[in-house]
Amino acid sequence: MDKNSKGYAQFLLSLILSFVLITGIGYWAYKNGQIRLTPQQRLAPTPTPTLKTTANWKTYRNKKHGFVFKYPQVWVQKQSYGGKGEEWLIIFGIDKGRDNIITSTEPGNVELREFANNQNLSFREAIIDELSNTSPVPFDPEERRQVIINNLNNMEETTIHGHKVLINETSAYIFIEPEVVSLRTLTPSDGVHKILFNQILSTFNFLNQPDVQKNIQWVTYNNSEYGFTFQYPSDMTLEKDTKKEEFYDTIAKLVAADYSINVRAIYNIDIYDNAETQLVAGREISDSGFTYSLTNSIINGLSTTTAVVNNSSKKRIVTIAHPTKNLFIVIAFTGTHQQTDSQILSTFRFLDASQSESKLTGYDSPAAGVCTSTPEEIITVTKGVDNIFSPRCSKALPSQKLKIINNSNTTIKIDISMYKIDIEPGNGYEFPDTLGSFLGTGVHSIGGVEIWIQQ
Repeated sequence: MDKNSKGYAQFLLSLILSFVLITGIGYWAYKNGQIRLTPQQRLAPTPTPTLKTTANWKTYRNKKHGFVFKYPQVWVQKQSYGGKGEEWLIIFGIDKGRDNIITSTEPGNVELREFANNQNLSFREAIIDELSNTSPVPFDPEERRQVIINNLNNMEETTIHGHKVLINETSAYIFIEPEVVSLRTLTPSDGVHKILFNQILSTFNFLNQPDVQKNIQWVTYNNSEYGFTFQYPSDMTLEKDTKKEEFYDTIAKLVAADYSINVRAIYNIDIYDNAETQLVAGREISDSGFTYSLTNSIINGLSTTTAVVNNSSKKRIVTIAHPTKNLFIVIAFTGTHQQTDSQILSTFRFLDASQSESKLTGYDSPAAGVCTSTPEEIITVTKGVDNIFSPRCSKALPSQKLKIINNSNTTIKIDISMYKIDIEPGNGYEFPDTLGSFLGTGVHSIGGVEIWIQQ
């Protein structure tokens, strides 16, 4: 072989190796969400059937973390990594046979992935740590970290059954302490795949949510001075650590072997009159000198802000605003029992707020007049071709659920609490949570559907 032939062979070999390297980096970048395709770069969409309902979909159950979601009947679990029942990554999508090798970059596939979080980091830090260690681009570690942080900052933060969630059109991160579960669509090629992903995400739910109201091993705490109540596990000892400070009152302390709760009241502080809950929570914690991150949510119709202190999941401070008074109840949880936190908060009520909570939505009484009572567990409301809901107004108990069917020619848009949903004509949607888990007592409009929550 002459020198020219050798030179050509070396050049060709270098070209092939470069192609393999670039392809590998691109593949891992896709897997970790760091690269977004421009419209010109997007792959041709995989044909996806038009799905009007998820009723006949398959169900995926995760026993380790206790959650379920549905996926289309024609889909399969294409790839999985880890032992059965302990998988840390699964790819869902349409099976194309043995020739379909690189399935995870195929448009529309959905990836379920678990981040171990062995360092017990906070929610966001756990995501940043995992993606920083598994994404090869950008090559500079600090630049890579900043890209990930920017992506997370552009996501909406909410809660599902007390678990923190970061979500956008194509991804969702769920904090199941201490692990993070990621559910996302891979390289979406068009709006069809985004809609399909949203349908899958709408079926996500946690199993065996405890009904603490019926649990005989829970005790009710009532505070008549500040007018609120909640329940707590009977293995906790109540210490009436009442102490009046200049700007707040220490009300009570609950203690267990590895878990504690401190309850305070902040009231009639002039600068907090009509203040947002987040402002109060941030100011009170910053005065203490701690670093923290804040998350806003609605619990039982009440504005709530949760602070994670010093980026540690072991210290959480929840500030709850009274809907009409200049009063804030601050509950500090210490320990790693986030599920217990959620159960306790789900029972929290202001004793004098039943008439005022409905005013938060701009309704004092049902506009439709007489409300219908439905004894069934699920209240079904249908929007007809005349664009009128039937029944016009429904009385509901906090324990009931709601299903909306759209038989009209217009889209029903829902934006309440953690739910941002479009119900297209010919489709329906059943809320996975009970009404009382995200609505307070009073009259509420949900996409035009009037629901009157009873006590």
